[in-house]
Amino acid sequence: MLNTIWHQNNRMPAKATLAQRIAWHREHQRHCGCREVPKSLKKYFTGKNRRKHCALDSAVTADLKTQ
Repeated sequence: MLNTIWHQNNRMPAKATLAQRIAWHREHQRHCGCREVPKSLKKYFTGKNRRKHCALDSAVTADLKTQ
């Protein structure tokens, strides 16, 4: 189900970096169920890769919330 309010308040940055895309999609999964993570990013959401990007995601997620 689309969470319109979340989408209005949390736009993907223009020319988003990989870290920004990962963080945005992680937050998107938490707040909206309108679609799956793109295939190109799925590897960052499982196993070792998820733990590897965890600290990076936290910093970028905090940055996205201030925009």
